[in-house]
Amino acid sequence: MASDQDVREQIVAAASRVYRKWGMKKTTMEDIAAEAGKGKATLYYYFKSKEEVFQSVLERHFFEIQQTIKQEMNKVTSATDKLKRYAITMFVEARKQVTVFALLKQEVREDKKLLYELRESFDSYDIHIIKEIMYYGFERGEFARLSAKEMSTIAYAVSSMIRGIVLNVLLDLNTQDDEERLETICEFVARGLRV
Repeated sequence: MASDQDVREQIVAAASRVYRKWGMKKTTMEDIAAEAGKGKATLYYYFKSKEEVFQSVLERHFFEIQQTIKQEMNKVTSATDKLKRYAITMFVEARKQVTVFALLKQEVREDKKLLYELRESFDSYDIHIIKEIMYYGFERGEFARLSAKEMSTIAYAVSSMIRGIVLNVLLDLNTQDDEERLETICEFVARGLRV
């Protein structure tokens, strides 16, 4: 017998496939149940609405992006390179996810509440990772020590710069030079942090 967590994962995986195919507005709980091979009552046991299922789908993909970012950052040793890997991997993964969820782009853009919640999640993660990278650089003697307030301010600023470029992907703007821009921003920030 499958555990509650396994059933939730099956539903989220099925919902991800359905949302990619039909978008959120056209998808029904019945569609998700059919794709998951579950009864509608089972879906409602785990999720209150298709919006809650959608939130879980986004969280799952965000977790996958986080894992990819960690793997990429672990491939390099300098704090500067970790910052670059972080920014570029975030950009590349965002581009992949937007491609996968092409139908959802417009819906996400129109849903201000969802957009705000997604931004909050990404901001919190971005700031945490950027602070970790800065602290790593301090410990290695690569970056100068800063106060907690200075670290928070710099992490927020770097996060905002990265988010601005990643937002280009969501808005379908020309992203041809964005990886190079991210490298330049990270190099500029790292130069300012060096001892």
